[in-house]
Amino acid sequence: MTAAVFWAATGLAVLTKGPVAPLFIGSTLCGLWAFERHWKPWEAAFATILMTAGAVTVGPILLIIPAVAALVSMLARTSHQLSTAVVDAQRPEALSHLGVLNVTSSTPPRPSDRKLHWAQHLNDLATKPGEKCGLGRTEIRRRITAFQWPLGILVFLLVTLPWAIAAWRATSGEFFRVAIGRHVIERGQAALEGHSGFPGFYMVTAVILCFPWLAVAVKAGTTAWRQRRNTPDQLFLLAWALGPLVTLELVQTKLVHYWLPSYPALILLAVGWLWTTGDRSLPRGLVLLHLLGGSLLAAIPIIPAHIFDLPGLKLPAFMLSCLLLVATLFIISTRQHRIWASVAGTLLFLSLLFGPFLSRFSDSFIGSQTTEAAMGQLRQGNLVALYGLRDEEMLFSLPLETQVYRTPEKLGSELIEERNTVFCAREKDFHRTFGTLDSDRFEVIQRIEGLDLGRGRHTTTVFFRSREDR
Repeated sequence: MTAAVFWAATGLAVLTKGPVAPLFIGSTLCGLWAFERHWKPWEAAFATILMTAGAVTVGPILLIIPAVAALVSMLARTSHQLSTAVVDAQRPEALSHLGVLNVTSSTPPRPSDRKLHWAQHLNDLATKPGEKCGLGRTEIRRRITAFQWPLGILVFLLVTLPWAIAAWRATSGEFFRVAIGRHVIERGQAALEGHSGFPGFYMVTAVILCFPWLAVAVKAGTTAWRQRRNTPDQLFLLAWALGPLVTLELVQTKLVHYWLPSYPALILLAVGWLWTTGDRSLPRGLVLLHLLGGSLLAAIPIIPAHIFDLPGLKLPAFMLSCLLLVATLFIISTRQHRIWASVAGTLLFLSLLFGPFLSRFSDSFIGSQTTEAAMGQLRQGNLVALYGLRDEEMLFSLPLETQVYRTPEKLGSELIEERNTVFCAREKDFHRTFGTLDSDRFEVIQRIEGLDLGRGRHTTTVFFRSREDR
């Protein structure tokens, strides 16, 4: 249930596509964490101040997530206590160890999660030699039942059914025909829009996208696989990572971000292994894999700065790449804390890459420059319409009633009627369209040159309108 609330909030965050998105996710995580612990008075007061300030700044929506998190936390805690009672009734040794722990501690005899964990661990140590260890069929069946499938299905329906009904009624079922029929079934059977891939596509792309965790995660994953019958937590992480991987490899349409939701499982495996293992050395093959990922990632800022001839970014790109290469090479220079040093260097690299570097890089994009020019036209009192929209991000900044024209015929009729409207189009679309119309009737009032990163080249956008004398 806790996971259901978190992913529901994450889905809302994705739908918002704005600055409120991290607030949805952050407040959900904080709420789920906060209601699982005992609060001190100053902590409760500080949290109240933060929540009140957030509600005043963002709106009352911010208070809904902690409220739902509190309810789910209470239900999950009650469910955990009930399941614990069943387990302890079947395992009296665990209760005896738990009693010892309660006597030696200064807390009341109410068992906490940590004490129960150690009680189970002590009971495992007390298992007689030759007695069967690991997850038997009874234990596996009990763990599957503990997921509380009926309650989970109910929560899922409460979250999704109202939205599904509204979407069905608003689109007469067209949304689901496209979302399920095309984007699930058709994408699984054929590589749509040319997005195909080779076998092992997601593991290869993870060399860069999951750097610096992949090499360590492979080592941790092999260790967890050997111990999978005795470590259900690691078994869950393996299922989280490998289940989607196998499924997505069977899907014919492949995009690098499809497997991204499994990356947290890889990272948790890696961090858990780093915290618990005594020998943190990696095999030579995994060291080379780590070096390959770091080298490829270090090339990312340099390639666009030189290919697109951006003089102001060449030196920062070179410095960024050197920083990551040094952090990556550190893994083979020392055996102490080398993985953590590589992680720290990578985080610093990414913070600089997504901070000052990309902010300056994005200023050269045609989309951002065109959006700024369109906003300038609006400030002058003109209406703005788009023809053959190529930069969808403009729609997030322009008024909701902004018109988008897709065909030359529709554009031609609107140009005659709308005298106070400024139209925006790519220059090649403008010339292609008005090669069949009377181009003398229209004038170009502004030209914007910038970088089209998706097509890997410089391009030009024009703003034009009908001539006043025609």
